[in-house]
Amino acid sequence: MLPSQELTKKLIRYLAYEREDVVFVIMRSAAKWKELLDADVWEKMQSRLIVNKNMSQSLSENNLGKKELQYAHRTFEITEERVRGILGYFLKNSKCQNVVF
Repeated sequence: MLPSQELTKKLIRYLAYEREDVVFVIMRSAAKWKELLDADVWEKMQSRLIVNKNMSQSLSENNLGKKELQYAHRTFEITEERVRGILGYFLKNSKCQNVVF
């Protein structure tokens, strides 16, 4: 497994278990994401998972559905403080070095 995939798996695990305010949006290849993630993580994120229904990668009502798009919009109301908190915690507990944000 590539180091970037390991990092991604750890980040998603953290978000799935520690951050109930996070919604996951998969725009392409949901089967590949399911294959990459551990079964417990995939199950944990199901109630907060939006999967794009076609090949377009735009967030629109046609692609996601009205309810899912509204849910995604509420989710994207994220502040810089929340981003810094999530990344700060994760980077502190990983092997990443020299990261500036």
